[in-house]
Amino acid sequence: MTTSVNSTDIAIVGMAARLPDDPFEFDARFFGCTDTEAAELDPQHRLFLECAYHAMERAGRVLDRWDGVAGIYGATNLSWYYLRHVYPRAGHDPLFGNTPDGLVTRAAYELNATGPCVTVQAACASSLVAVHMACQDLLSYQCDLAVAGGVSVDDEGAGTGVVVLRRLADALASGDHVHAVIKGSAVANDGRRRVGPASCGSAGAREAALAALAVAGLEPEDVGHVEPHRPGDAAEAALWDEVYPMAMPGSASSTELGQAAAVVSLIRTALAVEHGWEPSVPGFPAVGSMPDGRLAGVAASGSGGVHAHVVLGQAPRRSQAPDDVEWHLLPFSAKTPAALGVLAEQLREHLRVNEVRMADVAHTLRSGRRELGHRTFAVCRDGEFEVAPVTRPDFASLVFSFTGESIESDVLTALRLMNAGIRPVAVLGTGFGEYAAACVAGTLTLDEALALAKARESPESYEKAVCNAQPRAGELPLLSGATGAVVTEDEVTDQRHWLSMVDDMCPAVPAVSAFVVEVSTAVDEPAFLALVGSVWARGAEVDWDALSSGAARRVPLPGYPFERQRYHLP
Repeated sequence: MTTSVNSTDIAIVGMAARLPDDPFEFDARFFGCTDTEAAELDPQHRLFLECAYHAMERAGRVLDRWDGVAGIYGATNLSWYYLRHVYPRAGHDPLFGNTPDGLVTRAAYELNATGPCVTVQAACASSLVAVHMACQDLLSYQCDLAVAGGVSVDDEGAGTGVVVLRRLADALASGDHVHAVIKGSAVANDGRRRVGPASCGSAGAREAALAALAVAGLEPEDVGHVEPHRPGDAAEAALWDEVYPMAMPGSASSTELGQAAAVVSLIRTALAVEHGWEPSVPGFPAVGSMPDGRLAGVAASGSGGVHAHVVLGQAPRRSQAPDDVEWHLLPFSAKTPAALGVLAEQLREHLRVNEVRMADVAHTLRSGRRELGHRTFAVCRDGEFEVAPVTRPDFASLVFSFTGESIESDVLTALRLMNAGIRPVAVLGTGFGEYAAACVAGTLTLDEALALAKARESPESYEKAVCNAQPRAGELPLLSGATGAVVTEDEVTDQRHWLSMVDDMCPAVPAVSAFVVEVSTAVDEPAFLALVGSVWARGAEVDWDALSSGAARRVPLPGYPFERQRYHLP
C-alpha cells in the first residue's frame, strides 16, 4: 500500500548509530576539551556528542546557519565510570559532565540548539520515549527540528543512536532527505497491571501500539513488520501476534544497549522501511527483509511498566529533476589537515559505490557542514575530483583586481562574486582593467567603461569619450592601478584623472595590504568556481545558496572522521 501524507507525520531526516570497540575513545580536540576534561567526562556523554554531530551532518543541517528552533531529547544510563573512576580520584567534583542532566545540555551547546533540551529517564524505553517527546514538540511547534536518541555504557555493552526529526511537510519543502516517516507514536504505562512496581507487563504495550496506530490513522492489519522489545520472548511474541495479525516479527535484539536500545531498533527499522531491506550497520544485527507496504511498528518497554511505540512508513516518492549543472564546487573543511584528507577520500569512496546527483552532493557540503579551520575544495563534473592545496583562513579583507582582457566579462564575474556574498573592500585595475574596476566600483557605467576602452587607440576619440563620460563617486573605493592608493572623489570627477590614465597605465598589480582576487582569471565556469573556492578557503564568507541549483536537495554523505584518542582514568 502507499502511505498518505498527514499533518501529524514526522520525517526522519538524519540518523547515526555506533557500537564502539572502545567506548573511552573520543576526539577531545574537536570539541575543545583538554585531556583532563576528556578523561573526567562520562564516556556516554562523549559517544552521544559525536553521534549527534554525525546525525546532524547526515541531515545536512548546521544550526549556526539556520533560523529555526532545534530541540534535543536524550537518554543515558547511570554513569558507572563516574562512580568507579572519577569521583574517587578527582581533586574536584566534575559532576556536570557525568550526570544525565548534562547529556543534552552539552550537546545543545556544541550544536547550538536553542529549543527544548530534555533528558529522559524511562529505563530501556528511554530513547523511544525521547523520540515520542520530540515528535510531540514538533507537532506543537515548540521546535522546528529535533535531535533524539540515547546512549549506554556499562558492563553489558556500549552503544548509541540518534535521529534527527522534522515535520514532514517542512522536510519536503526544504529538500531534506527523508529516510522514513513516523506516522504515529505513543507512550503508556501498565499501572498496577503487573507483578510489582519494578516489573513490566503487556497491557501498556498493547495500548501504546493502538494509540500510535490511531494517531497514524491506520489499522493493525496495515502493518507488515513489528520490531519487538525482546525478540524471542514468548509472551511478547503472543502479544504482537494479537495486536498485529499480519505482521512479521523482527529477530534482532539490542536490549544489551540499555537506554540506547530502542533508538537503535528504530534506526534499523527505518533503514529497512527505506530500502526494503536493511543495509549493513557495523556492529548491529540486521532487521532483515521488509514486506510490501513497508509499514512497521517499533516497540520498547522499560522496568517500571513504561512502554513506547512508533509506527513507521515510507517517505513519499518525489520526482528528481535532472542535474542540469555541469560543474560543481565541493568545499571541504576540518580541524586538522589529516582529517581533511580522510574526509575527501571518504567522499570519493562514497561516490564510487552510490549513485548520487553531484548537484545534491555540492549543496549538502555547502549548506550542511560546519566551516572549520583547515580548508580545501574541488571543482568537478562527477565523482572523480582532485582537491586544491590545504589552506587556512588568513586574511581580514580582499580586493578585486582586473586586467581588462575583457571588460564586460570581468564586470559580470565581479557581480557574480558579489552576488555570492564575496564583497571586496576596494577594487583596482591595471591596463584596461582600470575601466572594469571603475565600473564595479560604481564610478562608471558599463557603457562608459567600454567606450573609454574602445577610444584608447585614438587621442582625439579618447578625449571625446572622457568628455561624454560622467564619472561619479562610487560605492566601493577605487584604487589607482599605478600606486595602489585610493582615488579620491575629486580625482574621480576630474577629467584630467581619466586623461592621464593613457600614460600611467601599469601592467603590474601594485602592492596593497589585502588579499588580492584576480577576477580576470575566471575565464570559464570551472575557473570561476575555483576562484570562489580559493577565496572561501582563505576565509571569505560565501552565500552558498546563490551558487546552488534550485532543485538541489540534501543527501546523506559520510560524516566527519573524528581523530579519537583514549581517555580513561585509572
